[in-house]
Amino acid sequence: MNNLLNVAAVQFEPTLFEKSRNLDRLSEWVEEAARAGAQLIVTPEMGTTGYCWQDREEVAPYVETIPGPTTERFARLARQYGCHLVIGMPEVDPVDDLYYNTAVLIGPQGVVGKHRKTHPYISEPKWAASGDLGHQVFDTPIGRIALLICMDIHFLETARLAGLGGADVICHVSNWLAERTPAPYWINRAFENGCYLVESNRWGQERGVQFSGGTCVIEPDGHVQGILDKGDGLLFGKLDLARVRDRQPTVMAARRPALYKELAQPAYAWNPLDFFGLYGLSPRAKGKVSAVAVGQFAPGRDTAANLRAITEQARAAKAQGAELVVFPELSLSGSYVDHTSALALDGHEVRALLNLAIELRVHLVVGLVLAEG
Repeated sequence: MNNLLNVAAVQFEPTLFEKSRNLDRLSEWVEEAARAGAQLIVTPEMGTTGYCWQDREEVAPYVETIPGPTTERFARLARQYGCHLVIGMPEVDPVDDLYYNTAVLIGPQGVVGKHRKTHPYISEPKWAASGDLGHQVFDTPIGRIALLICMDIHFLETARLAGLGGADVICHVSNWLAERTPAPYWINRAFENGCYLVESNRWGQERGVQFSGGTCVIEPDGHVQGILDKGDGLLFGKLDLARVRDRQPTVMAARRPALYKELAQPAYAWNPLDFFGLYGLSPRAKGKVSAVAVGQFAPGRDTAANLRAITEQARAAKAQGAELVVFPELSLSGSYVDHTSALALDGHEVRALLNLAIELRVHLVVGLVLAEG
């Protein structure tokens, strides 16, 4: 296998209710990339139809089976140019009639495999089921390819499964929003797993939702090789798969699987009142109505002055019956952070706060730069 791989990522703004137009434009971008020598071409999440569907009924005329007419259309291009393509589209399962937000990998021989989005986002749960195919890595003549869709990459475990499966490259198709790109999630997932990440993102607005753009290629060390900030277009990149296969353990070597089970235990913390009262076992204390207060001031470089402000506001809050007083971030040490700002928990400043809490019989929450070892 040739270790050098030419890739292209399409950035594209699809239009709702205009599937034919979207397919024509995507085909043009794919063909242009293939003629330029791209061996792997990645297109955005739901690029064939647009993203912001209100419900199952609305998207129903646009879903397809895989294989189906759309995948066959792109398979013809893959055969013609001897390349591999990743297409984002809404899929219908012909057996159970469930809909999925799906990315499909197509090669010269047809459909290689598909990934159904495991973490639906915003309105997707109104029409799309959560993916049921896991997180696979597909062996191809051009390398080992994994697929992730948008929100999937928020969670380090999804890409970790691809990394443990030996992925050379993660093809991440997305409709990213509310954040400047390249998103830290994308960079982190490439670095954590020592593999390339090819990001194909849409841009523009749809039903009032602003999408970020930022299509890019990210290298195994987290370096952003290239980026297309906004607008329709193609981004080309070169992947040296030898870098992936010769990777030395970094973050992966620090994994502690023995702790994974423990990490999954405290799910009750999301809504503790539901869990602690369950079956009448270990119910939470009934509690009581409490008076609380928040302090607001501008901490400066003078720790003693900050302590005086905290003391003054705590006494005023206590005089009005407060049992808990919460102060701002870095309220004790000040917001001008350097090594001289750091305070020790056994230092005189914190001892003064302890004495104040004891004297007033209140709980205090105070922020500081902590010196620890």
